[in-house]
Amino acid sequence: MTGLRRSSEQLVAPREVTLRGVGIGEHEEQIYVRLLVVGSASTKDVATEVDQPEPTVRAALERLRDLGLVTEGGTDEYSVVPPDVGIGALLVERHTALQQVQSRLAELLTIYRSGAGQAAGQVEPVTSQEQLWHWLDSLERAARQEILIMFRPPYMFTTDLEVAAAPRHVPYRILFDRSTLEQPGAAEELTAFARSTEVRLAKDVPTKMQIFDGRTALVPMIPDQAGMRPGWVLVRGQNLVRTLTTLFTRYWELGTPVQLSADGLTQGNQSGLDDVDIRLLSLMLSGAPDKTVAARMGTSERTVQRRLRRIMELTGTSSRMQLGWFAAKSELLANRTEP
Repeated sequence: MTGLRRSSEQLVAPREVTLRGVGIGEHEEQIYVRLLVVGSASTKDVATEVDQPEPTVRAALERLRDLGLVTEGGTDEYSVVPPDVGIGALLVERHTALQQVQSRLAELLTIYRSGAGQAAGQVEPVTSQEQLWHWLDSLERAARQEILIMFRPPYMFTTDLEVAAAPRHVPYRILFDRSTLEQPGAAEELTAFARSTEVRLAKDVPTKMQIFDGRTALVPMIPDQAGMRPGWVLVRGQNLVRTLTTLFTRYWELGTPVQLSADGLTQGNQSGLDDVDIRLLSLMLSGAPDKTVAARMGTSERTVQRRLRRIMELTGTSSRMQLGWFAAKSELLANRTEP
């Protein structure tokens, strides 16, 4: 048994419980991994290796025996069952149990919809902070397709941004009002979000909102709400949620993508600019009037103005001055001369 510890040291990860999902605790997993190395051992030998009292180790071995991961001999010897057999059987059992729970869930949902759910209807008030966090947590963990989030100041509690910091087990799209940039620490928050999800900025975002899988939404009762009063609304009606999703999509399409660069955050879709756009920008920034730019490019003044509006949409700017700043910041015209 002296070689048991040396042989299994690299296989045991005491800080990471990997088998809890099938009912095996960290202590039991540690003992199971050690038995995988030697095949069989007595309670006393295992207790010596894991440096724990024999009664504690015996209880763990009996638990592993009940789970079908070890077998017990007649002389206090425990032999390991191969993982593909022992753990494989546990996985099948868990899968079967989950299927039964899903079936029962459908039955319970039918009962709820004909009872309390029918009374709640398509819209349900959420009037306490505890209720709100409960719904946010439950809906985020249950989401399987996509979560849409719309934010605008003022922010609730410490910060609404914490709400958007949930684990990314499904795709997120987060739309911030442009006034968010005026909030303290906004650049750092947006940078953190842009590393793991799609983020855009849009002007005059109408309300805060979160939509889960296109089926359920949480919306404050007033757009500029900064606390629980007067409350939030849980929306589950299909037509209502579809309308809210359409509203989100409209502002999302008008928004400017927030992306990460070596210098931090950038806005806009630079890849959408072609060589004609770059030449037009170069002429504009040289101070030439639209009429002169049109003549140099062999097009009409109206076409120049229309193309400039398109460039501003792509870069998320709203004036020629902002567009000039963006072009300089992103080095769109670096190493380029206009004949």
